[in-house]
Amino acid sequence: MKKEYKLVLELCKFINPDREKIISLLRQDPDMSAVLGHILYNRAGLFAYCTLEKCDLLFRVSHEFRETLKSAYESECVKPSSLNFINDELQSDLNNPDYIIHLCTRMYKKAVTLSWMITGRDLSLREFFNIYVLVNKWLNDDLYKELKYRVYEFKLHKECYYVFLHAKELFDIKNKFLDKLIIAIKPSQTTYLKEIVNPVENKKYRYNEPFTEWFFDNGRKKKLCKTSSNST
Repeated sequence: MKKEYKLVLELCKFINPDREKIISLLRQDPDMSAVLGHILYNRAGLFAYCTLEKCDLLFRVSHEFRETLKSAYESECVKPSSLNFINDELQSDLNNPDYIIHLCTRMYKKAVTLSWMITGRDLSLREFFNIYVLVNKWLNDDLYKELKYRVYEFKLHKECYYVFLHAKELFDIKNKFLDKLIIAIKPSQTTYLKEIVNPVENKKYRYNEPFTEWFFDNGRKKKLCKTSSNST
């Protein structure tokens, strides 16, 4: 993964940032304009600013970078939903198994549908933040069991596995209950993880990049290979 992508993801770990890893990545002279672009595109300026402030690293970035993030921080802080993330006044919905599953199904549908991908609305760190917060704040043995039960009851293994697996990859989440959940709900076939569908034309496509590379790729459409029509 490119160092710029790694830095974006590290700056988004506002709950448990790794200061030394951020310093190491900054020393590798990444393209900070690209880093800033990805942060703003993903509406993550608030979280990146909080991470740098929490790690006492605002002085390590340029004035322009710092002030742009600060502006995003100040504009986002007027929104209650954003303050909920930062101030630990987290939405009770994220402790509700049915809401979590609904969130996963919505994220999965957007991520694998061609029309959403073409318009650039298929993948967003902002949505994966919900899973990041959930795992770091609430995922314990009781919630793990409830989620597992409801996923089986609704038969939504594919959708939930997709989201939890990729959230773990993006944020490098270390959580034994998340690991247990991913193993417990893993579908028998996982080739679908790299598939994009066009339900209107009944077509299916694949990509070959690792998910983290795919996530940041602005030319995703060009990387698709047609495979076959969906079964009717």
